[in-house]
Amino acid sequence: MPVDDISITAHPSVLPSSNDLGALLDEAGIIRILENGTGHWIEALSGEATGAWGVAEIGGWTSYVRLGIVDQSEEALTIAHELGHNTSLYNAPCGTGSTLDPGHPHPDAQTGTWGVDSGSGSDMLVPPSWSGRICLRRTLKLRVD
Repeated sequence: MPVDDISITAHPSVLPSSNDLGALLDEAGIIRILENGTGHWIEALSGEATGAWGVAEIGGWTSYVRLGIVDQSEEALTIAHELGHNTSLYNAPCGTGSTLDPGHPHPDAQTGTWGVDSGSGSDMLVPPSWSGRICLRRTLKLRVD
């Protein structure tokens, strides 16, 4: 979803207590609370970690991404994907992830219409695909509400 403005602030490095993605996500949330943080917080870890490339709280404020495993364009898509989860978007039912959208109208994860090309040929929540009106409508609703 296009945005007019975005502000990114790098937090000083923090030594995590674990390389488990669930623990990393929890730690990002704790730091955000302790520092009275606002907006979305993304914890990025380079190097060895267990689990997926990223994880986020559905409707939450924190996410975690693992860097240095794939090229930067894939890392950018992972960050966008996890921010989608933070804005309450679930995975389309394409067979991946544990947070599949029970309300998606197409069981094969198709958009059901011509979509909006994300510029890379991949949808943020259903790679490789197009972002259709389902995702667009839900994202717009979040921005309006």
